[in-house]
Amino acid sequence: MSSFLSPNVQLDRFNYTNFNRWKGKSFFLLAVLNVAYVLDLKLESFLEPKDDDSGTVKAAWKKREENMVICRGHILNILSDRLYDLYNPIESPIEIWNALEYKNKAKKEETKSNAKAHYRLANALKYFTN
Repeated sequence: MSSFLSPNVQLDRFNYTNFNRWKGKSFFLLAVLNVAYVLDLKLESFLEPKDDDSGTVKAAWKKREENMVICRGHILNILSDRLYDLYNPIESPIEIWNALEYKNKAKKEETKSNAKAHYRLANALKYFTN
């Protein structure tokens, strides 16, 4: 685990050009740090403990809050500077992760749409030039 925290180990900074590779490497890093579980959408919500809750409940809540902060920090740390500035105001690592996935899917769809339009235009030009 300490090898990932070494200054000699650098993950690729994400800039929307290598999402699948970045996502895999990032998730692996978060799993090694034992904080990837906070990104699970099926994770049960934890309400802030009340004064009459047991010490175990309070400790579990505190641990999850710490892991959320660690996870968020590592995700932001491996973004490009431009994306860091964009996503830094978001407090939840789950919201950041989902926003990055959504944006990547939107970019893929845009690329497919542009490719189809280019293909149609090229075919139309062939028709008119012949």
